[in-house]
Amino acid sequence: MCSIFAAIIRPAFSQMEINEEIRIAEDGDMRSLLLALDRTAQYLENHATGAPNILGMPVDRMKMLATVQKLRSILLRYKNPTLLSEALSAGFEFYRAPSGTLVTGYYNPVLIASRQKTERFIYPIYGRPFDLQCQGDKCWRILPDGSKAPYYTRKEIDNDGVLNGKNLEIAWVDDPIERYWMQVQGSCILKFTDGSVATLKFAGHNGYPYRSIAQDLIDQKKVKGDFLGIKNWLRNRPQEALQYFTGNKRYIFFALSSGPPTGVEGIPLSPARTLAADLSQFPAGTIIYLQCQIPVVDDSGNVKAFQKINRIMTIADTGDAIRGPNHVDYYVGEGIQAEYIASRLKTQGNMHVILLREP
Repeated sequence: MCSIFAAIIRPAFSQMEINEEIRIAEDGDMRSLLLALDRTAQYLENHATGAPNILGMPVDRMKMLATVQKLRSILLRYKNPTLLSEALSAGFEFYRAPSGTLVTGYYNPVLIASRQKTERFIYPIYGRPFDLQCQGDKCWRILPDGSKAPYYTRKEIDNDGVLNGKNLEIAWVDDPIERYWMQVQGSCILKFTDGSVATLKFAGHNGYPYRSIAQDLIDQKKVKGDFLGIKNWLRNRPQEALQYFTGNKRYIFFALSSGPPTGVEGIPLSPARTLAADLSQFPAGTIIYLQCQIPVVDDSGNVKAFQKINRIMTIADTGDAIRGPNHVDYYVGEGIQAEYIASRLKTQGNMHVILLREP
């Protein structure tokens, strides 16, 4: 079920712009929006104290929650586009985010896996190690003499096998290329050979900063800036791929879950409604109006067209490569089609923060 409605945005960062009128139109699936708002409301109800900064402006979490509740009420109440537009304009302020926002895409891979190591499934997925200790982004392990040492790197874990025999394997996969990109995405859907399905959720990292091997390959002029082309290049050169992977020392550990993929603080991700952002600029629970273009792809991943979207989105995730107010990551969904779209999504967009209008 889709809806089209409009409201007037009054940018509130500058009194000189108060009379500027910008038409917005929400053109996504209404059920997905209501679900995303319900998930956001549940998070804010459980984190009701404090006043995080949205683009440097302190906003009480109770106001963020009231924004979500009011927005949901209006969406359910008004079916007539004109009345809905008037209600949105009267009920909310729309704050302009920095212009020229970079919008990229991400997705959840779906991989075939085994619960035991077999001749086919030889690449382990590790749970969080018992000796991993972290404070913020700094992680270490304790040596026998009581001193601290940096935690193991990707090379030490995957190539040297330092975690072998520690009973940390929670699943096994048959594709080292997909296993690496699963780590970059930060979560995954596993379809086990016994017919069961589970979600891999982030359970920790080893404390090293993320390094883009894709950018390394582009800088070295080995590939062009196409995600699927990069994956194919690596797949055709498996030994080189393993060496490039070690250039990214950061390693992600996972936990198995029966629930949907989640973002920060366990907020379930909503396809086409979740944004990952720098949480120091847009804290979890922020409601965003996003305008941009997303690719339309065929079954082979070729771009057929670009679709302009106008969507109310929720901030529910973050990522290692997302820094500052000018970059957000659009959650496309799960599986190969989502991967195709996410890999082709890199565009400029416009964003506004939606907050309840003060009486």
